[in-house]
Amino acid sequence: MSMNFDKIVEEWFYRLPKGYAIAPYTEQELSVLDAVMTEHNIALHKAKINEVDQLDQAFLDAKPIKEQEEDIKSLTDKLIDVIKNSDLDANELNFFIKNIANRGLKGTLKDKLLDKGYDADAFKVGDAAVNYIIDKITESEATEFLEYKPTSFEKTTKLGKTNNFPKLTGMSTKLFRTLFDIEPGQDAGGSTIGKGELFLALAFNDIDNRGGGGDLTFKGKNLEVKGTGGRLGQQGSRGSTADHIYYLEQLGEPFLQGIELQEFLDDPKNDNINYAIKDLHDRVKNTGGDINKAIAKINRILDTLYFNKGLAKTYFGKSSDFKDLAQMKKNLLKLNAASYAIKTRIGYIIFINTDTGDYVLIEVSDLDDSIDAGAINTGKKSAPTKNPTLGYKWNNPHPSLVIT
Repeated sequence: MSMNFDKIVEEWFYRLPKGYAIAPYTEQELSVLDAVMTEHNIALHKAKINEVDQLDQAFLDAKPIKEQEEDIKSLTDKLIDVIKNSDLDANELNFFIKNIANRGLKGTLKDKLLDKGYDADAFKVGDAAVNYIIDKITESEATEFLEYKPTSFEKTTKLGKTNNFPKLTGMSTKLFRTLFDIEPGQDAGGSTIGKGELFLALAFNDIDNRGGGGDLTFKGKNLEVKGTGGRLGQQGSRGSTADHIYYLEQLGEPFLQGIELQEFLDDPKNDNINYAIKDLHDRVKNTGGDINKAIAKINRILDTLYFNKGLAKTYFGKSSDFKDLAQMKKNLLKLNAASYAIKTRIGYIIFINTDTGDYVLIEVSDLDDSIDAGAINTGKKSAPTKNPTLGYKWNNPHPSLVIT
């Protein structure tokens, strides 16, 4: 590097809070460097700088700003000539016009992301994630996004009720889907940023970036996002009969014998958790067995399925809890949700229909009431399970959930 660039680096370090910079450089450090070079009438290509040798090369490639402007004018004239001499129809021309216009907004888009805390330091892969987000937006409705002013999630959302993102935000469906579908990878801590998380942080002024046990923060509590078919736990082992046989044996053998035990194990309905625990309860009660021990056994088995939080007795603690299969199915959902909320330390869960933008926001303290009201249900894609007694199986204790 020439002495001129040595002086620039010296001035750059002088303006940094810690007095120096070590690669990989942060977005803020490169912004200070860019400002110093601009004062020296030199243009710097920040996007190329990730390591020390790349910084050296960037200095070698740097040009006086006037010279760079002349290059840009020459290339612009060439682009105009290419378009004039190409046989493009109206749709193709509109596509290029929109794409070029959006690309010109990259710097402004980066500033808007920075305002919400999404800079290179927020992601495991740094600038690559930021550029990925910007590319996705520029391929869609960049101008609309820049003009959009984040609104209040708290003021526009009715807890426990079905709401709609495009309606409440005023966004076009296309912009909503573009932002919602962006998955920029892992944050700096290594946690995956899933669908919908970036959208929520950008669309609302009272939702913050991830702060700990949940995906986002809302009203001082962790907010978790569940899209269509999301689960409160891991996906089960599809098609396997081993799980339900194991659990049925654990339930039945202490209380049933001979033919009655075999009937309990062989009944295909008992593949469903609520059917099986009701069947066991009724068999023990009808034969004069120790019903309290049977209920305690059922609770121990259920707690092993649902993160060992000891909540099963809240929903299946007495004989009256084993009367109605439909209510038992709801109580399994309550048990699943409440145990999951404790495990993940979340205060709110938002369930979103990714096709329509409909969503339901539920505070953890209101989970039971929302489930009784039918706000969420088990199901596939956007179709709830039709039979109100089905949905939880021994080999799939955390089924897909949908809003209703």
